[in-house]
Amino acid sequence: MIKRSTLLGVGAGVASLVAAVRFFAFPALRRLMVDFVFESPAGAPTVPRSPFTWCDILPNNQIILYVPKIEIGQGVHTALAQCFADELDGDWTTLEVRMAPPDRMFNEGILTTGGSTTISTMFQPVREAAATLRQMLRIEAAHQFGCAVDNIITQQGRCVRRDNDTQKLTYGALVARKQGIWHIPPVPPLKARDTFRLIGRPLPRVDARAKLTGQATYTHDIRVPNMLHGTVARPPRYGAKLKRVANVEQAQQHPGVVAVVVQRQFAGVVAERITQARAALALLELTWSGGINNNTADIASLITVPAQGGVVVQKTGDTQAQFSRIPQDQQFQAVYRTNSVLAMPLEPGVAIVHVQARTVIVHTSTQVPPMARLQVALAVRRLPGQIQIRVPYVGGSFGRKVFHPAVIEACRLSAAVRRPVKVAWTIEEELCFSHQRPLSHQALRATLDPFGTIQAYEHRMASGPHFGTILPMALLANAIGVDGAAVAGASSPYHAIPHRRTLYHHIHVPTVPIGGHRAFGFPLTIFAAESFMDELAHRAGDDPITFRLHHLAADSFGQRLRRVLTTVADATQALPVSQGRARGVALGRTYQQTSIAMVAEVGIEGGCIRVYRMICAVDAGLIVNPSGARAQIEGAVMMALSWALYEDVQLVQGMVSQTSREAYQLLRFRDAPDVEVHFIGRQEDRIGGLGEPPIGPVAAAVANAIFALTGQRLRSLPLQLVAPVQQAA
Repeated sequence: MIKRSTLLGVGAGVASLVAAVRFFAFPALRRLMVDFVFESPAGAPTVPRSPFTWCDILPNNQIILYVPKIEIGQGVHTALAQCFADELDGDWTTLEVRMAPPDRMFNEGILTTGGSTTISTMFQPVREAAATLRQMLRIEAAHQFGCAVDNIITQQGRCVRRDNDTQKLTYGALVARKQGIWHIPPVPPLKARDTFRLIGRPLPRVDARAKLTGQATYTHDIRVPNMLHGTVARPPRYGAKLKRVANVEQAQQHPGVVAVVVQRQFAGVVAERITQARAALALLELTWSGGINNNTADIASLITVPAQGGVVVQKTGDTQAQFSRIPQDQQFQAVYRTNSVLAMPLEPGVAIVHVQARTVIVHTSTQVPPMARLQVALAVRRLPGQIQIRVPYVGGSFGRKVFHPAVIEACRLSAAVRRPVKVAWTIEEELCFSHQRPLSHQALRATLDPFGTIQAYEHRMASGPHFGTILPMALLANAIGVDGAAVAGASSPYHAIPHRRTLYHHIHVPTVPIGGHRAFGFPLTIFAAESFMDELAHRAGDDPITFRLHHLAADSFGQRLRRVLTTVADATQALPVSQGRARGVALGRTYQQTSIAMVAEVGIEGGCIRVYRMICAVDAGLIVNPSGARAQIEGAVMMALSWALYEDVQLVQGMVSQTSREAYQLLRFRDAPDVEVHFIGRQEDRIGGLGEPPIGPVAAAVANAIFALTGQRLRSLPLQLVAPVQQAA
């Protein structure tokens, strides 16, 4: 492939060609990026051919399954184990699941976990590995029994001779007796879905006991020989540079201190104990210069949809011609703003790094090991092949653990002292220095015909970069002029609208650490789009669900959305509404082959919004573990409600003002609503994701319910009543 830098140096003629390509091809490429990243099914990864890469079979018939996906709390180890054990005809009670270590030789790219793609991408490979292993065991059993392979059946971790069931051996015994090398046959046909024994059952999580009893290992629990503890100086304002470090000698003499590390724009302390390191760091006299002095309002003023321009990411028909024919006072318009929030995983950022002469060993909580490896390679100037990334259980991420500042800091400190160093961020550091979700400003307009049907629809969005923490995607976004993560969900699913257009305005936000969070732009764009659809339904004098159904196309895509809307409508009608409460609806977007619709039931308590019930209709195709799937949806709803009603990062003079967990308000257990989930389409071949799709429609459903209850249209997050509301008796 010819590099663009080469083309630019060829001459004016080629430069003109490049400009022409940018002009004509980039609009299509931009739309393709949005569709590819979020609306197209993720492809299956490349996996090792040998099934013994996936597991060990011990003589006692215990099977240890090494899962090449990171367990962040989402339950994928359980679901993938069900797939493996079902196809293997294994004994579920003897199966142990572990995170695949580096020596299992899985391609590191497969370890990346995110985007609600784990089950959909691994369902086929893990079953093929298990089916191949089952066939290898049948071949070996036939050899040991002296019969044809067709005469061997498998049952609950055993190979049994069909015509003489007294001849049977466990998988463990077969492997122990095996002589010679294993030959890997072609992948045999997989089980028909009506023969599944474990897939589709709500089995308990394989990691539940270890986590409930405190036996599960997280990075914070790891201790390595000669390990030290490190802490790093933080700036008082975003963008401030460290200019001078004084009192180093006194800090160096503090008890337990091994080294005070002062490098260009960096200062840290390494000690035997973390309390000693922090105490010594406090002794340093640090001089900072520069940085921003902005408040939240200053940043919000930058994030504004301009009157003109923008990158087109969806276009059907001719919206501009339609709007030009309609007087502006007959067009329906609304503006929405969303705020900044934090991921706030239960486990803060942490890393243990040992920089050695030839290797760098890293223990850390990450959902993207290849990204951690790249960042380490750049930090200590090593080849990627010299770096080992070891990932235990991860205590939540929600996009936070795509970028790894604690890893980089531990690298620098370990390189200075040549011993393993642990850097563990505090809650205060997470609040102030982890990346924030970008603000957004969205302007929507539409026209209705005399029958209340939308004829033209336009969604304009301004936002900072959501892909800022994912380097390859950030480079692509900069190259083509659109951040696909920011506009995720903005493309209208109402394909019966003849003229539709979505535009994106990329806004540079200086210095503030921002980047992608769980579901990226979906909760922002769907909040605006589904609130606006409700406003249009009210203008048309139509029922909100009927209005949405009217604007869905008759194709298969529209039919899937129609199913979730009608399902949630039927479920809602079966439940009476209590006095003083009202309901609102919102339709999610098809994301990783999952469609979802929600109804929120709300009321007012003590002058504040209270959500009592969320009713969800979900079409995610085949559900491997209904219990785990339901838990994913419930957790997503709770996080989305916390974002919608409570969380709100506030900058004061260039720094987050909430410096404690108490100051940063989150949804509490006492405010958690009942969540009712209705799965549809569960027997289809398609498998969808569930970690992020439920996030999208929550805020809009609540805002629409508030309008139904109070008549107030809330167009900003977090949702706050604009006028006092009389509480119903």
